[in-house]
Amino acid sequence: MALSKKVPDGLNGREYSILTIQYLMLQWLPQASESHAKSMKCGVEDFHGTPFDGMSKDDLARMNMLSSVVHGSLTAGEHVSSAAEYLRHQLNDGMAKANTVLDHAVEGNQPLKDAKEKITDAWKITGQQLTNLLGKTVENVLSSGAPSRDVPQGLSAKEYLDLGIQYKNIGWTEQSRDALERAIELDRDGAIGKEAHRFMISRLPHHPVPHAAVQRNISGYNLMQANRREEAKTVFEALIKDYPTFEWPFSNLGRLYINSGDTHRARDLLWHALDINPHYANAWCNLAIAKIVDSDFDDAENCLEKAMSLDPKNPVCEHLNAMLSLIRQFRHPKT
Repeated sequence: MALSKKVPDGLNGREYSILTIQYLMLQWLPQASESHAKSMKCGVEDFHGTPFDGMSKDDLARMNMLSSVVHGSLTAGEHVSSAAEYLRHQLNDGMAKANTVLDHAVEGNQPLKDAKEKITDAWKITGQQLTNLLGKTVENVLSSGAPSRDVPQGLSAKEYLDLGIQYKNIGWTEQSRDALERAIELDRDGAIGKEAHRFMISRLPHHPVPHAAVQRNISGYNLMQANRREEAKTVFEALIKDYPTFEWPFSNLGRLYINSGDTHRARDLLWHALDINPHYANAWCNLAIAKIVDSDFDDAENCLEKAMSLDPKNPVCEHLNAMLSLIRQFRHPKT
């Protein structure tokens, strides 16, 4: 059943905690902060065997400060332009203010300190998602400089691997493929060759695509990150029509539908991406997110395991694993 944008009443503390994570997956930050605030207002008995075990009523009241500050910041920014960027800054400001208060409140109280750190980490994960977690790392590109468009001769396997990753980060996918294939050829049975092969099949398009198509996909992704979702949707839909075997726009459009709450349509698009390239780790991650939102937690675990087996260094996998670990503890508290 689709999640409502109105946070429901009448749930217990563990249910509100899971709902908070689901809202975070949708990037519905006001709902996430409201849901977390409601979880902190529940009785301490709701949290036995969970990360909040051992907290008193006073502890829960203090923890509610975090949600109150963050939620106030978020709701104040709902109607401004460039909402995603504004919310990110407000979230960071809210976290800074809340942490100043909470650091004094949790001093000497280990259960409260542990719980505060878990919630803080969850908000940090959301902030990172809003700032291009799935996109290229601009700082890495700027620090290393743009390589030549022609893949050079005479490099080592490690140098070709590093170059292939750099090419991918700036959107030159066919140069990346060429460099990675050279790394594989030079170290076919070694660790570097295996890493190059893993990177190539999990992070590059399965079929060669024109550079212009990759750049259009990047432009659509940038629009999505700027919260210009209808424009991004138009870009991805046109790309799918023009390049029906290019899996990246299917996954990105699926992510847009997840954020809108239409996980049924998102799943169809993500499975289509995986039909094109079953090794596409980001599509498996997005499918895991869709399943978390739909409360299909066991299937989400399976999707995440698949993504991690394909691309163990993918930072998205690490954050999803942290979220699913929290959900697991709230679903199955220790007795």
